Amino acid sequence: WVGRSGNAAEAARLLGEIAGEREQVLGANDPDTLTARHDLAVWTGEAGDAAAARDLLRGLVADAVRALGAGHPDTLVMRHNLAHWTGEAGDPGTARALLESLTADCARILGPDHPDTENARRALDWWTWGPKAKAAPGENQQEEKRQAA
Repeated sequence: WVGRSGNAAEAARLLGEIAGEREQVLGANDPDTLTARHDLAVWTGEAGDAAAARDLLRGLVADAVRALGAGHPDTLVMRHNLAHWTGEAGDPGTARALLESLTADCARILGPDHPDTENARRALDWWTWGPKAKAAPGENQQEEKRQAA
């Protein structure tokens, strides 16, 4: 509730402690440890450090795939957040690529009408056509040249 009450930085700090304690007591691959690491990454991003959130999630997704499996619902949610914070860190092209893969996997694993599949599809739309859809550097060179002229 600390983060939801408006103090994202304190939530991230506390979750860092919790994740460390869970890793010591439960082990690095325990689902509760992975959940604490996920929450730490999300609140790190919410506190304003999108690049750190992305980096935390990148490592977490790899660990979750090993511990839970690539098709586990928690792993899919972690992949969704990795895509989100990758885009927020300034790489919308990679965010789109991650979401394309995630959307296909969610549809195959969870079904095309599952809420997580719908969320992945909406996020892909957001990063493809919505307000976050700016091209990555060099991705649209012709348009950049036209605007500079």
